Amino acid sequence: MQANRGRVFFYMSIRSSAIICGIIMSLVPVLANPLRPFAIHSISNTVSTHFDGITVELNVITKKKAGIRAKIFASNRNQDAVLIFDQRELFLTKQAQFQEATYEKISGREAAVNLFQMLALNPWLHFPNGELELRSPILNEYRIVLEHNLDNSNLEPIQMHLYHTVAEEPDLLSTIEFVDFFKDSGPQLQPKTLRVTDHTASSVGKVHIKSFAYNKGVADYLFERPKDRPIARVQL
Repeated sequence: MQANRGRVFFYMSIRSSAIICGIIMSLVPVLANPLRPFAIHSISNTVSTHFDGITVELNVITKKKAGIRAKIFASNRNQDAVLIFDQRELFLTKQAQFQEATYEKISGREAAVNLFQMLALNPWLHFPNGELELRSPILNEYRIVLEHNLDNSNLEPIQMHLYHTVAEEPDLLSTIEFVDFFKDSGPQLQPKTLRVTDHTASSVGKVHIKSFAYNKGVADYLFERPKDRPIARVQL
């Protein structure tokens, strides 16, 4: 049970329709970088995940100081799903055809693994000086470690590790390896291919970021937690 729920962000079960799908994204405040020619306020990504022979397509938007919105394109198109991170908590909204949207809060290990995998999309945002900037209650019992290539002036990321720290000896839950990067992303070193290892299930999957774009206009309310706004305003 824990192993299945621990893989959710890249490999997630939408329980109401028994659709298995995956999600990826990341968001925390963007710090100033003297090498960056313009301020980045939002990032849009098209993503494809591959686990156990299953491919899932995603459209993910990250907005500075607002949150993350990741839309999952279900294979049968009978139910849409969106994962929302409001910089404190994670929520999954779901809407079947001709029905009102519903939502549920993601918590515990499932939330920690989701958030860990979100951060991997843009490590240059979250680890500007080699240390994680984000402070979220989701990570109270977890620790994320990023390994860099110290020979690279841009702090090229090599791997990220997620540990559960409740026990005296931290338990390694997952590792993400940065396989390659976009050549035209500038000093940000935008990841292109990720290899994800779930140590609790001894499984490996891949994430391919097909494209990215900076500073696309998007309304802040799309990143609000569902309980803070009428269910009719949930837009998928």
